[in-house]
Amino acid sequence: AREIQHPRRNEKSAQKKVVKLEAECQRYKTSLQSSKARYEKLTNKLKQTESHLKQANAKKRTNSSILGSRHGSDHSNGDGLGQFAPASGKINSIKFVLDKTVSD
Repeated sequence: AREIQHPRRNEKSAQKKVVKLEAECQRYKTSLQSSKARYEKLTNKLKQTESHLKQANAKKRTNSSILGSRHGSDHSNGDGLGQFAPASGKINSIKFVLDKTVSD
């Protein structure tokens, strides 16, 4: 009787392990599918963003070339930093503190 029960017990424990491994495999497959879906979504979003940026850049170039032909080619304010946004109050105060520290 023991000779029959021992292999049956081993078979049951092996079956339990197989069921656990199949469940784990299914979880990994589900996780992989959701990761692929997120990847595809982000890839599409990236392509869309690149397309919009290219369009905006082309529009900006055409607008600047139109403005350049109307008002002269250089739009800078004489300090060579025409490509940057105007300094804000916070930047001016930091610059003041830095200048004061350097002068002391």
